[in-house]
Amino acid sequence: MTGIRTLTGLGTKEFLTDLIKIKENPLEPFSVAKYHEAPFSNLFEPTIEVEAKIFPSRMELGFFLHFLFQEIDRDLLIDNGGLWNWLTIQLFDQIAPPDPTGNRKIGEFARYIYNPHYTRYYRHLVAASWDIYSKYQEKSKIFLTTPLNVTNKVTLELACHQNLISNENMVDAILALYWQSGNDGGEGLKRGTASRKAPGNLYRFVTLMNQLELTYDVFSIPSQEILELLPLEFNKWKGIKKTPLKKKKRAFFDLSHNRSV
Repeated sequence: MTGIRTLTGLGTKEFLTDLIKIKENPLEPFSVAKYHEAPFSNLFEPTIEVEAKIFPSRMELGFFLHFLFQEIDRDLLIDNGGLWNWLTIQLFDQIAPPDPTGNRKIGEFARYIYNPHYTRYYRHLVAASWDIYSKYQEKSKIFLTTPLNVTNKVTLELACHQNLISNENMVDAILALYWQSGNDGGEGLKRGTASRKAPGNLYRFVTLMNQLELTYDVFSIPSQEILELLPLEFNKWKGIKKTPLKKKKRAFFDLSHNRSV
């Protein structure tokens, strides 16, 4: 068992230095041990002990963190960058897993180093997993059914639109449009959700919702009404099939009897 800790300012600088080294040399070794003591970290209060775990998805990580911290005021957690950075270090082999040759792909630092700005916050792989799951729980599957080192297209697109990702009615509408549940238990994002060429795709939805906000109080609109406001291009995503146009019957005239047949 390990007592949860928070990185100090010095610890966060050291972690960033390590990330830079690994980005420059993907084979650079990474040491977790030094972050288990001062001056790089302090014990988190109240004391919470955890065991090392493997998380198959961000959904499962979010579930675990939600119940781990459920007795702690949300406001004390959401701004505790030292906590999220320390947890990232403990999960580093899952968040930046080495490939068979030992190379790690780091990507952008916002995935590891907490940034409170709303356009960057949701890129933090650990903090965002907790935040989204604690808000939406089962509904958060639209965002979190990926490995720990992956941020899906829905999260990336909505992360910079705080008005959408923090609106449960919007989340419900997105689930209704772009999430499919199979009869065999298989489920996931519908094919083409993030394709900019597909009519009614996710990016088009976000554009329309930002326009809608100019004339509607979108936080008060139920998800079903949001769906009803969408143009016809979204019918496919709502499961509404095109109704074939009925051909007009031609009138044929029998001139000898002066009647149509």
